[in-house]
Amino acid sequence: MCAGETGVAVGGYEERIQVMHWSRPDKADEEGFILEEHMGTITALRFHQSSYLVSAAEDSQICVWKMKPHVLYHTFKYKSPAGACIDLAIHPSGKILLSLHKDGYLLFWNMITGHHEFQKKIEPAIFRLGFLGAAGNVFFMASLTGVNIHTVSSDEPITKLSPAESADKLLTVAGADDFVVAGTQNRNLMVWKISAEGKLLGTAIKGGLWTGKVKDLGVCVCPGKQKGIFVALITSEAELVVLDLGEDVAAEGKVDWSPKVVLKTKMESRSICLAVANSMIPGAIHVEKEKKNEPSKKAKAEEAKTA
Repeated sequence: MCAGETGVAVGGYEERIQVMHWSRPDKADEEGFILEEHMGTITALRFHQSSYLVSAAEDSQICVWKMKPHVLYHTFKYKSPAGACIDLAIHPSGKILLSLHKDGYLLFWNMITGHHEFQKKIEPAIFRLGFLGAAGNVFFMASLTGVNIHTVSSDEPITKLSPAESADKLLTVAGADDFVVAGTQNRNLMVWKISAEGKLLGTAIKGGLWTGKVKDLGVCVCPGKQKGIFVALITSEAELVVLDLGEDVAAEGKVDWSPKVVLKTKMESRSICLAVANSMIPGAIHVEKEKKNEPSKKAKAEEAKTA
């Protein structure tokens, strides 16, 4: 996959990452490829543009992949007390990577130099975070009960987003441009559009287009021929669904509409994390020292077993 193309990456217990095109659903299976380096369950995935993919796993590694060619570009390694990484967020500039960890630690990585800058203890209930908008001065932090929208200049949220049903819980949250999307315990998909003032403009969809619970999802705001707002999601029943929300999703007061199904397929195995390529976001990732072309850790391990 290269810049300008649209695709989705999924990962989970099989310790590998599958990358597929969804701009051509009829070719989704045959035009995909596999990335292998981690030696543990894949726990988080994030694209930067369509050119880079960042992955985290239970092996205490965060990997940066180039999509053309499909090679490992750099590896970040972290130690306790951070614990397993459960989410990743890349600043739109491509200069900063945030990794969120199980015990409430947030690690800051310099994507220019490839170094860990510092870490911060945050609320352990937070399980998703991400930047919104091209400037990267607004971000969200999500817990089971709702999503807080912040600016980088204030610790207090500028607005709070909650499930439409008070007893419902958020299972996963993603954001892109001015949109925040959440999959809930009651199999709902909620979509909010955040204005410059942090106001809630619209909510969203009752999930009748899939059978399982949403495990993870991603949002892509596409220009050009594919203009629109797209959501890709994976479910507990190994379903991969891509939805075109339509241009009227941002209409104030919009509560229910029928999104177009771009792709719906049954995966061979259940995945637990997903990322969607978003080619609108500018910026660059260039770690100071590229990893040399050498056998991967997984390849070395396999070689040692047969020796």
